[in-house]
Amino acid sequence: MTVKPPALQTPTEQVKPRRRIFLRVGFWLLIIGVAVGAVWGQRGAVLQWALKQGLQQTALLSPKLSGAWFDFQQAELANLQFSLQTDTGLVTAELEGIKADYDLRSVRLNSIKMAKARLRFAYQAADTAAGRQQANDEVFALPVQQLSIEQLELEVDTPWGTSRFTGRFDANVQQGKPLFILLADADQSIKAEVNPRFNHATLAVEQSGGRGILDLDLDRPAPTRLQSNLTANLPEVLQWLQSNSLVPVELRRAISTATIIRSQANLANVQLSLSAQSKDNLANLKGRVELTRNQAYLASAELALNAAKPQLVVDGHLDLLLGEFVSLVKPWLPEAITNWQFPAGQVMGTVRLNWQPKRPLKGEIYLNGYQLGMLAGPVKADDAYIRFAVKDLVKLAMQLEVDAPNLQLGQETTLHNLHLKTRLKNRDLSVDRFSLPALGGQLLVVPDTVNIDQRPVKFTLEVKNLDLAQLLDSLNYPQLSGTGTLSGKLPLRLALDSIELKDGKLTGTRPGVLRYQGPVSDNENLAFSALRNLQYHSLQAKLNYQPDGHYQVGLRLEGKNPRVLSGHAVAFNLNLNGLLPDLLQKGILAGDFEKPILEQVKAAGRH
Repeated sequence: MTVKPPALQTPTEQVKPRRRIFLRVGFWLLIIGVAVGAVWGQRGAVLQWALKQGLQQTALLSPKLSGAWFDFQQAELANLQFSLQTDTGLVTAELEGIKADYDLRSVRLNSIKMAKARLRFAYQAADTAAGRQQANDEVFALPVQQLSIEQLELEVDTPWGTSRFTGRFDANVQQGKPLFILLADADQSIKAEVNPRFNHATLAVEQSGGRGILDLDLDRPAPTRLQSNLTANLPEVLQWLQSNSLVPVELRRAISTATIIRSQANLANVQLSLSAQSKDNLANLKGRVELTRNQAYLASAELALNAAKPQLVVDGHLDLLLGEFVSLVKPWLPEAITNWQFPAGQVMGTVRLNWQPKRPLKGEIYLNGYQLGMLAGPVKADDAYIRFAVKDLVKLAMQLEVDAPNLQLGQETTLHNLHLKTRLKNRDLSVDRFSLPALGGQLLVVPDTVNIDQRPVKFTLEVKNLDLAQLLDSLNYPQLSGTGTLSGKLPLRLALDSIELKDGKLTGTRPGVLRYQGPVSDNENLAFSALRNLQYHSLQAKLNYQPDGHYQVGLRLEGKNPRVLSGHAVAFNLNLNGLLPDLLQKGILAGDFEKPILEQVKAAGRH
């Protein structure tokens, strides 16, 4: 059998199979290109489908999204909605105008920007049973370097009402550097920094003009150890807490009605510094608070808080000017004192308080005041010493002792060496001792108990052995002089800025002499003649003084003048009316007492 060699192919015949292969490859590449182009043209829908499938595999509830678009550097979503159930409550979110910038080669998400985000968090207390929570030392990581929300509408439901914020939000973090967070609206900016391990943070709140409201520094050097430092402008913090919508509404209402708010106007330039430490993850907290004004020390307090009971114990100390002290505690002072002025003096003391929820505040207060000045209506005191003690805040049991070397009453009278000791229980004031030397004798308050809320306050002033010569001399009427001593009781009615005397009675305690040395007239009546040198053995006076300065004095005199009626005994009534210092001048020159004098003379002659 003879084998024939294969026929030789021409070059043209050899090229044809290769061409078919290239055509087939080209055809399939075209098909793939068309398919890829079709997919790329619908990449938004593909991305939207892929994201939706991916989100459904997460903890997000009912995710919804629309308007997806992406390329090799950016992606966009027109809208994204979802809910998330956490251990402390449900979070719902509605995000609009989302733009993401990324780097596919380094698999890095650079930034996310949103036109608008509405977030709501319905807070519920987490189950914090003993031993359930463990120390978490994980490193905090934000999945994006920059997050920006042009308009954030945040709403948080808390046990104290709703907290709201509407404004701009920015967050920025780089590897190994702190996380920076900014919340800003038309009135304020809130800046926070958190380190990568989440164990140190700072917070600063500023007004829109840049003036600081508060600065907070938080540190966790160990899993169960916490410490913080807060500095704040006290009046601006109080205003911020009252008006800022971030503070839950019920807390704002409680703060607005708190007693300290009434003293807010007196807290200008007062700075608050607070430091606190806990070694057992906030089960027990100890701290110190200090108040200063223009860097000058006002007061400080040591704090101890037990979260298990809960209970707050305060041990405070103060050393400040009297005026500063009164401005700080004015809301807690009786209304009768609020309009007094305190131009001088220093106050030192201690305050111990024990607070527990739904229980009356317990505590003690001990204060000493030195070189004090006080102005209360017509009464002025200087260089005084005060000891004040509150032994029971619940029963409002107080004690007050006052020593005043100088006490000025009006323009003409100054009293020396005043001593006062009083007790207050609830609203009942008991005067145990009040005494001061006056006009050669002594003035004392009859021990009594009055209700300080009832106006006017009534008490009785006892007069012992008042020297008549000094009394007449204090009236600034040189034409009238005398000798003798007076004793009696003067019922006083004390209002906020005035003193009233009603039906006071004074009696001469020993015989004396009254001398009137005014001009002598040709037809001088017997009253003036007798008063030229009246040797009295009985003197009785009835006194009334009105808050507007008007006095009424009724005198009953019995005695004799050796040069009148041959020295026979006379008795007459003398009524004086007017304003000091011309009280006696107008009363005596009226001369409308001749008839009762003559009647007394006739009666005495028949005996």
